Amino acid sequence: MAALPGSPLLYILYNFCAPSFPLSGRRVVDIQYFMDQIIKSGNHAPFDCSFLHMELMKEERRGLASTYIFRCRLCNIIQKIHTDNADCRDADVNTGIVFGATSIGIEYSQCNELLTTINVPLMAANTFASKERNLATVIQHLQAKNEIWQL
Repeated sequence: MAALPGSPLLYILYNFCAPSFPLSGRRVVDIQYFMDQIIKSGNHAPFDCSFLHMELMKEERRGLASTYIFRCRLCNIIQKIHTDNADCRDADVNTGIVFGATSIGIEYSQCNELLTTINVPLMAANTFASKERNLATVIQHLQAKNEIWQL
């Protein structure tokens, strides 16, 4: 069946199949945490809509961590899906990249160059510096919790 201008099929294809927000590049994702959020999103009221009815509206990046904002095409409910667990303040992906860079002896510019070669956007220089300044406190906290090797 051909889609005619103004036909219901054209409306469905345009409004439900077309991407609403272009994405580019690669991201670092805690895949288990990410998939758990999608699975837990389940169906929502009032029309028993599912994640399949959601469209990506925008991405909010905070360093290597992203939050994807979705909107239901049927009922307009907004839902956020995160690539990293923000509750793990000491072990978040941004602290991890700074810790890793410091431990192998590279700084912001080399870290940025490395991630750029694999098409992963990095955090701003001032965010990197802020995480770097707090690194000693994070290491002490993780050592106290026995989550990293004692130095």
